Amino acid sequence: MKQTLWPILLCAVLSPGCLVSRCARPRLSGEIRDADTREPLAGCRVGEAFTDDQGRYALSERRYCEWTWPGLEAPLLLVREAVAKAGYRTTWIEAEGGGGAAEGAHWELEPIYLRRE
Repeated sequence: MKQTLWPILLCAVLSPGCLVSRCARPRLSGEIRDADTREPLAGCRVGEAFTDDQGRYALSERRYCEWTWPGLEAPLLLVREAVAKAGYRTTWIEAEGGGGAAEGAHWELEPIYLRRE
């Protein structure tokens, strides 16, 4: 038994892993609006960005490198970013998808409606 186990262990240790680029967050874009008036909201903080005069925001893609073994699937991609503006209730962008997203992936999200406090 020991003699047959050594070659298997040796192959497992010496088999090639690989360094892959994983998506931590795709490029996100969308718009923020007032829940009552449906008007765009400028100056909302969305993650590390702010909305423009039309309530539009864009968050850049984030990637990381990971050492993995060939054939293993990418982990589930969960995105959660705060959306805040003075006088409004803070809410969150929450989205999920496959972590194997190619470089340059872009998600255009549905409009988010903020409610006044």
